[in-house]
Amino acid sequence: MYKSFDYQMADMWACGIILYQLHTLYHPYYSKGDSFENLLEKINQTICYPENFSKYPLKRMIKSLFINLCRVEPINRYLPEEALKHPFITKNILSPPPLTLIEALNLLNAENHINQVKNNIRFIKLCSLFLILNQTLNPENFWK
Repeated sequence: MYKSFDYQMADMWACGIILYQLHTLYHPYYSKGDSFENLLEKINQTICYPENFSKYPLKRMIKSLFINLCRVEPINRYLPEEALKHPFITKNILSPPPLTLIEALNLLNAENHINQVKNNIRFIKLCSLFLILNQTLNPENFWK
């Protein structure tokens, strides 16, 4: 089945590859002697941690930016505006890395779920209070 190609997200992935190469002088996925199929297999892994991370340690912020630019699924990658807010780019190392769109949506869903649970607890407390008040005000009706 035909899948549409998102050039913007491909560009973000390419920026991550260039970032890695500029800091290590090596391609994050290609090793000498790799076949094209082997290279594609490494790129398509579900977790985006090149084997060269252990050989060439990157600063934590560079690694964070690389991983968010080069996620396998384009929907999980940084958009340009998210990448430009990253602490490595802004030089504000005290600020947290921005969330991707999917991470922000997941956080919002989690907050909505927490609010639903809180509302359910409030409702249960209210029902309990109503039963206690009903028993206190009408003790003869409590067992009916």
